[in-house]
Amino acid sequence: MPLLHNAGKSTAGKNIAERRTATSMSGWLGWIACGVATIAVTLGLMAWLAPAQSGGIVAAVTRATTQPRPVETGQSAAPVAPSLPVSQGPTAGSPVDMLARLEAARSNAAFQPGGIASDTMADALQHAFSYPNFSALENRADAEGLFEAAAWADACVRGTLSANEQSLRCSDTRLRDAKYADDLLHKAAAAGQPAAVLALANLYPAEWLNVPLAGSDTLGDRVLTLAAHGNASALALLSQWCASPKACTDAQLTRNTLALLQVSLFKTGTSEVNQYLIGNADEQRAAVNRADSLRKLLAWPS
Repeated sequence: MPLLHNAGKSTAGKNIAERRTATSMSGWLGWIACGVATIAVTLGLMAWLAPAQSGGIVAAVTRATTQPRPVETGQSAAPVAPSLPVSQGPTAGSPVDMLARLEAARSNAAFQPGGIASDTMADALQHAFSYPNFSALENRADAEGLFEAAAWADACVRGTLSANEQSLRCSDTRLRDAKYADDLLHKAAAAGQPAAVLALANLYPAEWLNVPLAGSDTLGDRVLTLAAHGNASALALLSQWCASPKACTDAQLTRNTLALLQVSLFKTGTSEVNQYLIGNADEQRAAVNRADSLRKLLAWPS
C-alpha cells in the first residue's frame, strides 16, 4: 500500500493538504477528549457487526434498539458532537485479532515525557510559539519538540493563523509544504508522543493500523501501546477499526470487550454494563470475562 512518503513531492504535498483540509482541528482534538461524554459518543458510534443497506454500519449498539445512556459520574456532562471521522473501513486484508494484539502490547513501554507533554495540537502550538522563531524550535529532537514543530508547520500549511501571525511565523519556505508538516508529525508519533499518535491516526482512519513509522514499527503499534496503558481515545480507535465488517476476528466478542474496557475507565455510577453489550447472556458473559482478564493482564487499577 503506497503511502505519502513514496509519492512524488508535488503529489504528496497535494494529497496531504487534502487530508488536512478534510480533517479540521476540532476533529483532531476529538481524539484527545476524555471523560463521560467521550464514552457516550464512542459507544453511540460503535456499529460494528451488521452493514446497513447502503454499505454503512448500524448506527448504535445497545440492548434492543435504545441509545446507550451516558455513564453516571455524579455530574452532568455537556453534549459533545461526534468527532470520530466517518468510517471508511480498513483496507482489504486478513481480519485482525485486535484483542490479542492489545494483550501483546502490554509489554511495550508507556511514553514517559521528559517535561511538558502537550495533550492536543492546540497545546503544542501554544508551547511552540514560546520560541521566537521556528529555527529555534526545529533543533529539538525529543518527541514533544517534534510535535510542537509539527503543530507550528500544520498551522502555517492550513492557514489557521491571523494574517499578522502568518507573516511573522510562516516565513520559512518549509512551513508552506504540507509534506514537511506531515513528516514532522510522523516523527513525533514514531517517538511516541501520545497526542501526535492520535492526530496522525485521525489523518489515516482506514489505514492507521499499518502505516509504517521509523524503524520496523507501525502507527498501529503506537496506538495499541496507548490503548494497553488505558488511553480511552486509543481504545476508541480500536473500536472504530473493528466497526468495519470482517476487519477483526470474533467481531461480537471484540466489540463487547472493547466497549467494557472503555466503560471501565470512567464508570463510577451504578449503571448496568449490559446496556453497552449485544448478544445473548452467554455471549455477554464471555465478554465480561475477557475484559476482566485483559484488565488484569494489562495491570489496570481495579
